[in-house]
Amino acid sequence: TKRHLYLDVIRYMTRLPPAAMPPGRRVSTPEAVAHNVDLYLDAAQRNRVAWLAVSGGSGFGRDREIERLLTDVEEAYVDRIIEIFGADPREAPDAQRAALRCYGALAKAVSREWLADGRLSREQARVLLTESLIAIVGDISAKVLAAGDEVNA
Repeated sequence: TKRHLYLDVIRYMTRLPPAAMPPGRRVSTPEAVAHNVDLYLDAAQRNRVAWLAVSGGSGFGRDREIERLLTDVEEAYVDRIIEIFGADPREAPDAQRAALRCYGALAKAVSREWLADGRLSREQARVLLTESLIAIVGDISAKVLAAGDEVNA
């Protein structure tokens, strides 16, 4: 049906690429992060119009199936980031996963600033995303975890 085709296109556009490290040598975590940010930016640039539609959620209204699909994609990206930093996604605390979902929102905003609005160059987007992720996983996640477990306090 048209609906199934529509959902398949969204699944295709939001699929998580295979785990990637720069070929041929061992790399530091910052190099691995930068390489994976490049892959993210490549995918966004290659599929600019669809990427902006999916990352901004425009035109979807309140479609629960699409929202669920996009939530699953976000969680897969969070798992990937945790793996890049050498940890087991199943053991990541909820607060750390929340911080990484916030990074995902930042990545979407940076994509729009670069691709839609032209306020950032690709290199500026790359630096912003790479350095932000390293900071979130390092300093910020530790501070979020140290702030305690009281949810909705």
